Amino acid sequence: MRIKKLWRQLLLRRRTKQIEIKKALIKSVVYNKNIDNHKRGYAYIKKTLLIRDRYKNQVQRCTISGKARGVWRFCGLGRHKLNEINKVGGIVNIATSSW
Repeated sequence: MRIKKLWRQLLLRRRTKQIEIKKALIKSVVYNKNIDNHKRGYAYIKKTLLIRDRYKNQVQRCTISGKARGVWRFCGLGRHKLNEINKVGGIVNIATSSW
């Protein structure tokens, strides 16, 4: 099991390096004023697709606890931590509910 986890991390690192290299090449084309606008526009579209593909399978996690379920997008916190902060009055305009 541990070998599988290490192998996955190795593949992930390799993939992120490849993405960073591609992104740097595409950025150099996008910001180069000597290249015609058609090719620069195509490179810009490729850059946005590359960024979108990278985050397709990424799970949102709570910034404090690291849990993946019940995460609120507007603050990046899980429901438990949001409730704890809300009890002391840390977040404005959120009403606590209990039933």
